Formats: sequence, structure tokens, C-alpha cells
Amino acid sequence: MRRAGLVLCAALVMLVGYARPADAQWPTVIMFYGDPLEQPVFATGGDTPPFGVFVRAPRNHAATAKDMGGRPYVNVAFFWGPADQPAMNGVRTLAGLKPEMTMHHGRLYLADAGRPTMMFMSGLGQVKGRDARGMRKVFPGRAAFSVPTDPAVFSVGGEVPAPALAVLKGLGVID
Repeated sequence: MRRAGLVLCAALVMLVGYARPADAQWPTVIMFYGDPLEQPVFATGGDTPPFGVFVRAPRNHAATAKDMGGRPYVNVAFFWGPADQPAMNGVRTLAGLKPEMTMHHGRLYLADAGRPTMMFMSGLGQVKGRDARGMRKVFPGRAAFSVPTDPAVFSVGGEVPAPALAVLKGLGVID
């Protein structure tokens, strides 16, 4: 009995010591694609945690994606599956990932005219922008989703923090 109590106590200590709050989570893979990029660029592994700030509860920012107007942007797709299968559909290579394989999208608005780089995303679990009638079984075991085009869908975000800017520069997404 005493041994079971010690094992339980040790397990609780380990659980508390290694637990991370839900708001510290981030996507497994982040795909940046579209003009002006010639091909998709992927953030993986240690490059994704700096973007966790955008996944947390919406912050109070005066700017929204709707306020960006005609400002240039790069499309973003967020994948949450395990590292060896980020879209959770059998695709195991980054080159095989397509934006239509996820419901979680965003826009990275490029800095211009003294305005900072901004990123906005659809809320987690948000289905607005999902084409329910157009869902097609085009990927193994997974339906295809429409990529949203309405800026109102991108309701979470704000200015890109310095650590995420460093990742974007290192990947060649921004100058």
C-alpha cells in the first residue's frame, strides 16, 4: 500500500512538472504560400512555437484583417496533426500538404510604408469559410475544405512579435 502511494505521488509530481497549459500549444506545421512566394515555405519543429501567441485567446487589437485593405499578404495554412502526418490524412511529406487539407487558415500581411508585419487567422474550430456543400473526398480519409477569401474570417491576430519575425526572415518568407 505504501509503495502504491509513493508511485502515485511520484506520478503526480511528474505530471505537474511536465504539464503545459493549453495556450502554450501551437501548430505542428505552418505553410506560407501564394504571391509573392514562388513555392510554399514550411515552418516546422522549433520554428513553430513563436507563432503560438496567435493561437491563444484573441488579443485586443485595434487592427483586424478587414482593416488591411489592399495591403499585400501571404496565405497561411496551419496543420495540427503529429509531426509525421500533420494533416492527419496519410500525407507524410511537406510537399504533399495542400491548404485544402486544413480548416485553419490565415493571412500574413507584409510590412509596408512604416506599418508592421501583421498576421490574422481564423479562430480554432471556426467553420466559417468552410464549403460544406463542396466537401469532396479528394485526400485519403479526409474531406477537402475551401480556403477562405473573406477577410472577416481572419478574426484572431495582430502584430507579429520579434521571435516570429526572426523565423519568417530565416525561412525567407519576409526580407
